[in-house]
Amino acid sequence: MLSPMFRVADLEVRDVITHGITASWVQEGPQGGRTSVEVIAPGSVYPRSVEVTLGRFEAPTVEVELSVTGASAPLVTAVLSGVTAAEELKETVEGSSDVAVSMAKPSKVKVTVRVDENGIVSVYGANCVRQATVTETIVVPADIPMDGDSSPVLATESEVAADDVAMDGSTPTTSSAPSTPAAAPTTVYKIKTRQNKLSVSARCAVSRPVAEVDALCAEEARMAAADRADVELTEARNALEAYVYGTRDELESWGRLHRFCSPTEREVLGAALTAMEDWCYSEEADEATKARFDAQQASLKALAAPAEARAAEAAGRDAAWSSLVAAVTAARESLASTDAKHAHITAEERARGEEAATAAEAWMAAQKAAIDASGDHMNAPISCGDIRAKATSLSVTVAGIMSKPAPKPSKKSKKAKKEAAATADAPTEAPTEAAPESAAAEASPETPAVDADADAAAPVADDDEDM
Repeated sequence: MLSPMFRVADLEVRDVITHGITASWVQEGPQGGRTSVEVIAPGSVYPRSVEVTLGRFEAPTVEVELSVTGASAPLVTAVLSGVTAAEELKETVEGSSDVAVSMAKPSKVKVTVRVDENGIVSVYGANCVRQATVTETIVVPADIPMDGDSSPVLATESEVAADDVAMDGSTPTTSSAPSTPAAAPTTVYKIKTRQNKLSVSARCAVSRPVAEVDALCAEEARMAAADRADVELTEARNALEAYVYGTRDELESWGRLHRFCSPTEREVLGAALTAMEDWCYSEEADEATKARFDAQQASLKALAAPAEARAAEAAGRDAAWSSLVAAVTAARESLASTDAKHAHITAEERARGEEAATAAEAWMAAQKAAIDASGDHMNAPISCGDIRAKATSLSVTVAGIMSKPAPKPSKKSKKAKKEAAATADAPTEAPTEAAPESAAAEASPETPAVDADADAAAPVADDDEDM
C-alpha cells in the first residue's frame, strides 16, 4: 500500500523469462549445415516478439526448432511451407525496351518468434522475400552531361551544310551554334522485391495420446474440486468460530444483545457457546464436514434468535413511530383544507376523519406505555409492522373522506341557473312616447268642455260675419 503521507515512486512489475530461447535450422548451400542463434536472451521482458532472418532457401519447406538455450530437446518444431524461388520479373517501362532478369537470388526467409503473456514460446509468423536484379535499357540524350564531361559538343561547318537546307534551294550561311547529336542507349540495373506470407505448422516435441490427455484433464478437475471443497470447509469452520466469539462479546454488559436477553437466556446461550468452542478444537471437528459446521452454527443462531428479533424491533421502532406521527399530521392538514374542491365535504365527514386521527394518537400513546413497562428483554406487545399498518390505515381512511366526489347538480337547479343567466343577459327596454303625455296630463288640470265648444264654434262665427 502506498503511503498517504509521503510521495513515493510508482512501482512497475515486469515479467522476465529466466532462460534463453534458441532457434536452429538447416542452412542450404555448400557451406550449409545446422545453424543456431539465440533469439531471446535470458532476463528479457515478455510478452516479446523478435524477427529472425534465417537465410536464403530454394526448397519449398523449411523446419525451424525453438529450444531452451543449452538444451538438446526442442520445445517447438515449426514447418514453414510456401517458399518459392526467385522467378523472372518482367516489366515494360515507358520509353525503354523489355526488362530481363539477371542474377536471380534464392528466396530469403524471415521468422517471427514470440513469447506471449503466459510465457509460451511459438513461431508467430513467417515471410518469404524474393529479390532479383533486373536490367533496363533506357535512352539518355547526348546533350546531358555524363560522368565528368561538362563541355558542350560543337558542330562543324560541313555538318551544318549537310544537315540544313534552305527552302529556296540556296546554300545556307554557316553558323557557330551547336547541333544536337543522336541519343545513346544506356543500361540501368534495378532490384525488384516481392514478399508473401508462409504457412506455419507447429508441433510440440513431446505429445501424448488423446486418452491419456483426457485422463489427465479429469484428474486436474478432480484436484480442483478437492481444493475448492477444502477452501469451503475452512471457511465454514472459521465462520463458526467467529460467530461463537462475536456472540459471546455481544452478551457482555457492553454488548448489543445484553439488554435484550433475560438472565436465564444469557446463561443458556453462554453455556452453548462455551460447549461449541470446545467442540471446534476437538478431534471430532477435525474430521467434520462442511455440512456439520453449518448445522452447528444454525443451532446457535436458533438459540440467539429471540434476542436478535428484540434487538431488530428496538432498532426500527423509532422510525415506525415517526411514520405514524407523520400520518396523523398529514391527515389533520388534509381535513382542515379550505380548497374549493373540498367545499362539498360536510362537517360530519371531517369530524369522522378527526376522530380516526385522535384514535391513532391514543393508540400510539397506549402502546408506548406498554412497551416501556414490558422491558427490553421481553417481547413487545406490538411490532414495527403493526405500527406501520396503523399509519397506513389512517392515511387510507382520510384519503377516502377527502377524495369524495362532488354531488352532481339536479335538473331544477340547472333550470333556475339558466333562467337567472338569461335574465341577467337581457337588455333594458326604452320608455314609450305616451309616457310623457300621461305625465303631463297628470301634472296639469283638466280643460273644461265648454271652452272646447267655444273654440270649435269661433271659426263659424267668423265665417258668418264675412258672409
